[in-house]
Amino acid sequence: MTITIREALELAPLRKSQVLTGDVGLERTISAVTVMDAPDIVNWLTGNEFVITSGYSLKDNPLSLETLIGDLARTNVAGLGIKLRRFIDEVPSSIISLSSELGLPIIVIPFEAAWVDIINAIHEEIMHRQTQLILQGERIYRKFSLSLLEKGGFPEICQVLYDLIESPVVILDYQNNRYAVGWDDESKVIKDKLADLMNTWDWRYRDDYSAEMENSTISWIKLDGTSHEVCVCPIIVENEVNGYIVAVERESVQRDLYYEIAIEQAAIMCALRTMITFNTKEVHRRFKSRFTQDLLAWNFRDVASARKQAAYVDWVLRDAYSVLAISIDDLSLHYIENGVDEGYVQDALERLYNTIAQLDRAQNLGLIIHEQSDNFLILKPQDSHDSEERVKEQTMEFALMLQEKIHASLGDLTVSIGISRFNRDIKKLAEGQKQATSALKYGRMLTKGSAIWHYDDLGVYRILCEFDKETELKNYYEDTIARLDAYDKEHKAELVKTLIAYFDNDCSLQKAADQLFVHYNTMRYRIERINEVTGLDVLNSNDRLNLQIGLKIGQLLE
Repeated sequence: MTITIREALELAPLRKSQVLTGDVGLERTISAVTVMDAPDIVNWLTGNEFVITSGYSLKDNPLSLETLIGDLARTNVAGLGIKLRRFIDEVPSSIISLSSELGLPIIVIPFEAAWVDIINAIHEEIMHRQTQLILQGERIYRKFSLSLLEKGGFPEICQVLYDLIESPVVILDYQNNRYAVGWDDESKVIKDKLADLMNTWDWRYRDDYSAEMENSTISWIKLDGTSHEVCVCPIIVENEVNGYIVAVERESVQRDLYYEIAIEQAAIMCALRTMITFNTKEVHRRFKSRFTQDLLAWNFRDVASARKQAAYVDWVLRDAYSVLAISIDDLSLHYIENGVDEGYVQDALERLYNTIAQLDRAQNLGLIIHEQSDNFLILKPQDSHDSEERVKEQTMEFALMLQEKIHASLGDLTVSIGISRFNRDIKKLAEGQKQATSALKYGRMLTKGSAIWHYDDLGVYRILCEFDKETELKNYYEDTIARLDAYDKEHKAELVKTLIAYFDNDCSLQKAADQLFVHYNTMRYRIERINEVTGLDVLNSNDRLNLQIGLKIGQLLE
């Protein structure tokens, strides 16, 4: 805590002082008072001291005063106080000019003033101000604490801060979204300027002031084209900038330490509110996750008991649901190939969850959202009287809309969605979970990501995906298509491609030949070669089915 030279001159021991350098340097701050008893005092100065002297150490060499003034200015002392008519009769005009040029005030102290009175008066004033600052800080802290204890959120914190500093305030999150604002009708002009600033400013200043912000300090930034400055204070949560408090300085309000203390206390309270909210949400999400696990496994005595527990986590349990499984495509591959850290992955999953939750709230859908490692299950309520076709159509439309919103949120990442059949019995939702997960897994395999698949649309893959042992699928593939694949690689042939075209064209040699742009006889030769390599006959219905299934399995195993 400090006082200025100008303020010190108002204290009783210094009221009759004469300032030789006019108004120059009177706003310099005093943190302590030091009596000069040796000409080399600068060796023990640290800055902001008010140096007082009777001139005894200078009496035999008045010219050394010029050197002293230069040394004191370089040491950044507050000022020099000197008693005349004891050892020095006057301060030369050249020294006064030099002091004015250096911005160092010289004060002639009254002859009768005692050093102890000067020292005590200044130090007592500094201590008094320090005490007042502590008391004011406690008052500010109590105001914010009471707001927090009363479950006050960002709007309440913002209002308390506005009442304290009487300046327009905005609380922002780290993505420049507004949590809360605070101002009155009289500050409408400033409000509009601040609103324009928030809409146009790209927050480039965050990089300029990042070092200060990491230490939770105040930054003052001049607004281009205005007489106002903006105060920016970061909201730090777990060593990361989670948001900002932005206040526009009003010309009628004096900026002081109380002003900055209030803003920094508000930032601390915002950080506490963020942590409380986060922890509360995390606990709530854990309860929801546990309930959903019990629902899928049906660990309830009856439906009434399940509805009661659903209400405890703010869910309304319906009679019928469709199940959707959602997952980010190639997240683990992205993690490895692009060298992103775990924080990036968790942030992507959190954005995925938030997008689903925001859509749920915006449209009042009543979704039940369940987190499973790196994917999510959604239980979407349906009208139990609707037809299977109607429910499928509605769910596919919902999935497409959800996928678009998620892609907009995730940027360069994509998601795939699997959808179950309509489930009219909430006791058997585990079957819907299995269907949605299968549609997600195998639909993604078939389309290589960014897919939306309904379980019914898997066709024969619904049967194949029931095989829990991938080894059996591989063995089946080895017995059918693998030989063709090996032949193609060895002879640079296209037997697999030929077989696919043959089946796609209803086993018509001519249509398949036209599709492949080859001669009919070439097509006949290739089919004969396929029979030889596989040991199967495409004209035999059983062999033909085995080859078709082998091709389907090949798509899954790719």
